[in-house]
Amino acid sequence: MERRHHVAGTPAIAVPIRVRGMSQEGRYFDEETETARLAGEFIVIRLRNLVDLESELHILNARTQVGGNYRVVWIHTPAGADSYSVGLEMLDAEGDIWGPDSGSAANPADVTPPRAVLECRRCHRKISSPVPEADAEYMGEGFSIALACDACKATTAWQFVSGEVTDPALLPAASPGGTAGESSPKPRVFTRDERTKGRAPLKILVKIIRSKFGKSFFDVCETTNVSRTGFYFTTDQGYDVGEYVEVVMPYHPDSEGIHVQGLVVRVDNFKDTYRKGVAIQLAGMKAAG
Repeated sequence: MERRHHVAGTPAIAVPIRVRGMSQEGRYFDEETETARLAGEFIVIRLRNLVDLESELHILNARTQVGGNYRVVWIHTPAGADSYSVGLEMLDAEGDIWGPDSGSAANPADVTPPRAVLECRRCHRKISSPVPEADAEYMGEGFSIALACDACKATTAWQFVSGEVTDPALLPAASPGGTAGESSPKPRVFTRDERTKGRAPLKILVKIIRSKFGKSFFDVCETTNVSRTGFYFTTDQGYDVGEYVEVVMPYHPDSEGIHVQGLVVRVDNFKDTYRKGVAIQLAGMKAAG
C-alpha cells in the first residue's frame, strides 16, 4: 500500500492553532500551540498534553477560525522534554483550514525519507522501514507510529529501537530492476470515501443525562453520525466543551438501558438558528491498536 504523506523535506511553518481532545489519562484538554510542518492533509504540531496513537484531535486554525478532525499517526516524546511532536492525518475538514498558510508536501523524488528500525509493541517483530511521514529530526528514542502489522493482522503501535534487524527476510531487498524493494509494515491510509466509514451516518436515539447547579436534567436526541469513539448530534440545549455527561445509547423509553460516561469535546454554532451541533466522546472508547 503506497504511503500518501511525505513530510520529510517540508519547510517549517508555524501557525497558531487550538487543539482539543482526550489525553492519555482520559482527561479533556484544550491547548493553544502551533504547527511545525504543513504537508497537504498531514500536519506536525507541538503538544504538552500526551495523547494516544490513533486517537482523534480537533484542530482549529487561530487565524482562519476553521477547524477539522485529525488522527494521531505518530508521536515523538524525547526524554525530559516538556512538550513533544505529533504527526496528524486529516480525517475531515469544516472548510479551508489553512488558507494562505497551506503548505505542500515535498516531492518524494527529491527527498529520501529517514529510515528506522521499528518494533511492533504487540508481537515484537522488528523491521527496517522508511518513514516518509516524519522528518529525520524526529527519528530517535521516544518515536512511535501506528502502522498495519501483517503478523498481528491489525493496526498496532511500532516504536523506534536502536540496533539492526538480524532477520535477512525483514531487510530491504534489491529488486531485479536495481531499485530497493521494501518488506515493511503498511501504513493505515484513508481515502476520502474510507474516512466516512469511521463516522457512520446513523440515526440512533440517545438520552444525555446532565447535571448543573445541583439539578439533574436530560436531553433526548437523534444522532447525526456515530464513530468508534463517540457520536455527533444537534440540539436546542446549550452544552459546554469539557462538560461530563451520562449517555444511554441506544435509548428506548420502555427500557432502562446502559449508562455510559461521556465528555463534550466540541460544540458547533450554526448560523440563523438556535440549534447547535455537539460531539460527545464516550469514556473508555479508544481506537484499537
